[in-house]
Amino acid sequence: MTNTNTPAVATITVQKTIPHATKIAKALAALPELNTNEQTVLDTLLSLGAEGVAKVTAHAETLLRQAAVTSAALGQAPALNIGDYVRVVGGTDPRFLGREGHITEVKKVRCKVDVGNGKAPLYLFRSEVEVISKAEVSAAAPAPVAASTEAAVESAEAPTSDEAALAEIDNGFMNLAETV
Repeated sequence: MTNTNTPAVATITVQKTIPHATKIAKALAALPELNTNEQTVLDTLLSLGAEGVAKVTAHAETLLRQAAVTSAALGQAPALNIGDYVRVVGGTDPRFLGREGHITEVKKVRCKVDVGNGKAPLYLFRSEVEVISKAEVSAAAPAPVAASTEAAVESAEAPTSDEAALAEIDNGFMNLAETV
C-alpha cells in the first residue's frame, strides 16, 4: 500500500549516498494513507518545524491519554474479555494501526493485544481497540492460544545450545583419546 498523499518533504529517493534512506522509505511505505483533511493538518504541522511538531505532539499525546483514562473511569471504554478479537485504532506506534489481534489481558484502563508479531503483546488503552466479530477477522490475525504444558515439557527435554555444545566437545575429546 503506497501513500500517495505524503508531502513533498517526506518523499525520499533511495540513494546509496544518503545514510538510512532505505529505512526511511520503508517506514513511509508502511504508514497508513491520509485523507485530504489529514494531509492538510500534516502539511500545516510540518510548517511549524521540528520544535513546533514536538510541542504539538506532546500536547496531543497527553490529551489523548486523558481522554482514554476518562472514558475508562466513566465506564465508556469498550467491554473487553480475554480472547476477544479486536482491531487496533490508536496507540503510540503507527505500525500497528488497523492490525487485528486478540486480547490476552484486561485491566481497568488498559489491555494487552497479541497482534502476531512474535513479540510481547501491545499494551494499549482500552479505548485504542475496537471489538470485531470473528467473521471480520482477517487471516493474518493470530488465534488465541491456550497454554500448553506439552510445549513446555518438550522444550525442557530438548537440549539447550550450551548443552549441545558441551556434548560435542566431550565427543571430540573422546575421539581424540581413542586415537592416542
